[in-house]
Amino acid sequence: MPTNTHEDTSVTFNGWASTGTAELKEWSYHPRPLGPNDIEIEISHCGICGSDIHTITSGWGELTHGPCIVGHEIVGKVTAKGNKSIHQINDLVGIGAMVDACGECSDCKEGFDQLCKSRAFTYNDVFRDGRGGNTYGGYADRVRVNSDYAFKIPAEISAAE
Repeated sequence: MPTNTHEDTSVTFNGWASTGTAELKEWSYHPRPLGPNDIEIEISHCGICGSDIHTITSGWGELTHGPCIVGHEIVGKVTAKGNKSIHQINDLVGIGAMVDACGECSDCKEGFDQLCKSRAFTYNDVFRDGRGGNTYGGYADRVRVNSDYAFKIPAEISAAE
C-alpha cells in the first residue's frame, strides 16, 4: 500500500476534533511534511472564537474536509523549521485565521492575500500549494504552517497574554 505523500507519518499530532456536532472528540492525524517555508509549533495557548462554535456545530454549513480541529488564535513555540523559514527554533509566535497563500498573484502582491485563490484558512480547509494536505487548528498539541503566517511575539509578552 503506497504512503500518502501529503502526510508525515513519522509524527502524530493530537487534538480535539468535531465531525459536525458541538461534541469534540480526541483525534490524531499525521501533518503534511515540513516544507522549506514551514514551521512546526508546539501549541501552548489557543483562544476560542464564535467562528469556532459556528464551524463545529455546522452553523455555517457542513464540514468539508473531514474531522475538524478548530482554533485560529494560536500561540506557541517553534520546534521545527524549514530552511527558508523566517522564524527560529524557540521563537514564540501567534497564528491567525490564515496559514498559507501563494505570495505571487496580484492579490498577494497588493497585500490582499486573503483574496488569493490559493489561500488556506487555519482549519477546515486544504493547502493549495501543490503539496496537498488539510489544515487543522489550535485545539491540538502542535500545528504546521507557512512561517509567513506566524507572527513573532516579543519576549516581553507572555504566551498567556
